[in-house]
Amino acid sequence: MRKAFTRIAQCFLIIMFTFLIAAIPVYGREPISKGILVVAHGVNDPNWTNPVWEVVYELKNNFPCPVALGFLEFVEPGIPDGVEELNQAGVNKIIAVPLFISSYSNHIEEIRYVLGLREDLPGGGHEGHGAGHEEDLERARPQGEVVLTPAIDDHPLMAEVLAEQIGLLVKDPANEIGILAAHGSDTEEGQKGWVDNLKSLGGQIQERLENKGIRLKDIKHGFVFEGLTPSVREAVYEAVYTDGATALVVPVMISEGYFTGHKIPGILKEFPKDTYRYPENGQRALITFKKSYASRLVEWRAAGKLWPQLEVAKAGETLELTLDKCQEIAQAAGKGYPCSVLAFRLAGVTLPILWPDSPMAADDLMVVSLLPPDAGSKPVFDYLAGPADVKYLGNWKKITPVSPTFIFSNKATGETVFIHVKPDTFGGEDFFALRNKVVNGQASAKEKVALKARQDLLLKNLLTRPAETVFTWKKAPPLSVSSLNGALQKFSYADLAVEEKKLCVCGSFGFRLLGEAFTLLYGEKLPQQGQFEAVSGWSTHGIEDALKLVAGEGNYALFGEEPFNADNYYLAVTDKATSRTAFFKVKPSLFPAEFFALRNKVKQDTATPEEKARFQELRLQVIWPLLFKPTEEIFSVSLYTKGGTGGGGSGALPPSVDKVEKPVQARVTTVAEVPGKVKVEVPAGAVSGTNAAIVVEVVDDKKASGAGITLLGKVVDIKLKNGALRGRITITFYFDKNKLGKDQEPTVFCYDEKQGKWVRLEGAVDADKEMVTVTVDHLTLFAVFAVAKKVQPPPPPPVVIFKDMQGHWAANAVGKLAAMGIVSGYSDGTFKPENDLTRAGVTVILTRALKLAPGQEEKLKFKDGAAIPAWARGAVLAAAKGVKTIKCWEE
Repeated sequence: MRKAFTRIAQCFLIIMFTFLIAAIPVYGREPISKGILVVAHGVNDPNWTNPVWEVVYELKNNFPCPVALGFLEFVEPGIPDGVEELNQAGVNKIIAVPLFISSYSNHIEEIRYVLGLREDLPGGGHEGHGAGHEEDLERARPQGEVVLTPAIDDHPLMAEVLAEQIGLLVKDPANEIGILAAHGSDTEEGQKGWVDNLKSLGGQIQERLENKGIRLKDIKHGFVFEGLTPSVREAVYEAVYTDGATALVVPVMISEGYFTGHKIPGILKEFPKDTYRYPENGQRALITFKKSYASRLVEWRAAGKLWPQLEVAKAGETLELTLDKCQEIAQAAGKGYPCSVLAFRLAGVTLPILWPDSPMAADDLMVVSLLPPDAGSKPVFDYLAGPADVKYLGNWKKITPVSPTFIFSNKATGETVFIHVKPDTFGGEDFFALRNKVVNGQASAKEKVALKARQDLLLKNLLTRPAETVFTWKKAPPLSVSSLNGALQKFSYADLAVEEKKLCVCGSFGFRLLGEAFTLLYGEKLPQQGQFEAVSGWSTHGIEDALKLVAGEGNYALFGEEPFNADNYYLAVTDKATSRTAFFKVKPSLFPAEFFALRNKVKQDTATPEEKARFQELRLQVIWPLLFKPTEEIFSVSLYTKGGTGGGGSGALPPSVDKVEKPVQARVTTVAEVPGKVKVEVPAGAVSGTNAAIVVEVVDDKKASGAGITLLGKVVDIKLKNGALRGRITITFYFDKNKLGKDQEPTVFCYDEKQGKWVRLEGAVDADKEMVTVTVDHLTLFAVFAVAKKVQPPPPPPVVIFKDMQGHWAANAVGKLAAMGIVSGYSDGTFKPENDLTRAGVTVILTRALKLAPGQEEKLKFKDGAAIPAWARGAVLAAAKGVKTIKCWEE
């Protein structure tokens, strides 16, 4: 009994642990101070409260911080219970979100009282929910600050819900009037707030319906709270008998209950049935009609306080950039969510980085985006920085996963933040193709619905996710140099790469590579113009302007001629005092396959409009990695000392990009690398001899041309000077994966001079980094070729398990032999391992293993042949006659 109890207890603990783990949101909860309290009125009716709980359960999963629910009255948990739940979670700042229609409700003041935000209860009555008398209100004891957000009010999400509800009732819009049925307030100030919000909602509803081709005669409102005008009855009467219209009556309420199911239908029964229409059950309130929007509304109110709100110094005033302010700005420009929320979250991440100790200075802000100019976030940044300093460069008809990229610059300091919205925020990269189909009128009705759902997911993620799960960002300091006269000069990314209607690819290269070179050569020291020189393997206006600006006249050289290809894209920066050179070679994979062909057509003015648009898209695909990707993923980098003292000016020669010679070190690994092509690592002790040197040289591919397979990189000749190889060395080759076929893989070959052919070597492939590594004990010519992928051998046969072999020392071997058909068990599923093994049994096993065909029984000549079991007779003959596996006894 004790054992049984122990097992039950263990199962219980496991189940509890499982539920605890399941309760943890996807984005791990670090100890935080903020928490969210959803406050609802409360009605002693599960039809009203259950939908509220469903919303709160969703919020608990969506937010990265604790979320609790507290009802004002009638049902549990009460507000003090919800506060205590947050206290226990370590929350010291509560964001209380009233799930109420209006901030002008007397209930809001009661909530303030319970939360300790006012000292006494408000006077006057309640709007009520038809559920009896109000209770005495117990006060909560929060452990820290409490912030109460606005209620729903005239939020555009609420307008969207109401417009959809009314739209379902419309039949003859020119002769129909929408009636918004709401609670109202018994105070003059409160009632004014209700009326203003309902008028605002009415205007938004009309606009949304008109955008769908539905023009109602009018939208009015009426109140269900006794004594308020116009009442619902008066509003319907006026619509029907004064305006001669059909009344489309929609409740403006949180959940369905007494008012939606009894009060309003009771009023409507006073009118002829054909004079009004009213939603069906389940479509009469916010939560029951559009639960996801109820969640978004609470998320919106919470997000406005959960995420950073910024101070902005603009036109001599200090303003606060709130989430609602972003929506107001976007809405005034005919835009809105989710783009307004995106702008709010972007500003909350980037601007404190650029202005860490003061309000953001609007005059010093520049914003560049790869989204199109019609994007809904642009009006917010136009408001902050002014349209002249905001550039949106994308194509409205086609956006890609690269498009939601933004560049924020502080013009006063030259500091820049690159920030990108992760595709997961949109629900995946397929969002962009779906959006493009809808925008270009190519989507089906099903796809339009799918896009709407993805936009809702985007809104949810922007409202609820922590910044690090929504964005990738990187701060870039300006390029700082000392001029010839000692003055400090700073060059931002915008100075080198931002043009009027585009980003400059070459300027982007210049900014990234010069910054990397300065770090390698000078560390924290300030480079001085005239003391360093730069050499570029390609010559365009963009790179020339960048080098002229940063290095100064006479301190740079340009090589290469059109048409350029990936091999031209290298940059060498040399410190003249030390002759140390930082050399960067762009990996070919950075450039999309069509890039150079389309670039040439555009430069020759032979590209079609479609090709020009495609090239602009490819340009951004090249620029994006320059902003975000780690150096080693997109460049091959080497640091070496040039012979002599350098030399300077435009007469400087480019560094050798095809040959390198390194003295072999006796006690450490020697590395010799031709950047972007090959790297050779010689371990200590692998070479004998005095003054030995490893020589690595890229040679012509004449011998590779006869191999009959595709060359993926360069042919490399590796030699030793003054030494002999007595160990193994490691060689890493870079290859171009764009040349690989669908069923091909990169493979290293060495050239056998005696046989005059290429010999395959086994190596390790890193497809992401476009590298393949081999270890060799001889030196010759090497190259990487594309070969057919190896066909994987079939999986081994499954191991057969016999009932009586469980745990037996020979179980695995017997199972494998049975799977191969060499041994077999009995019909009852057993093997009987302790049974004696006869000569007949051994013979059967051997013939099966040797795969000998059974012989014919009539040829069996043993004297005791009749005693041989029938199941072994063919095997015995095969063994005796076929390969003389067995012999008979002398008798």
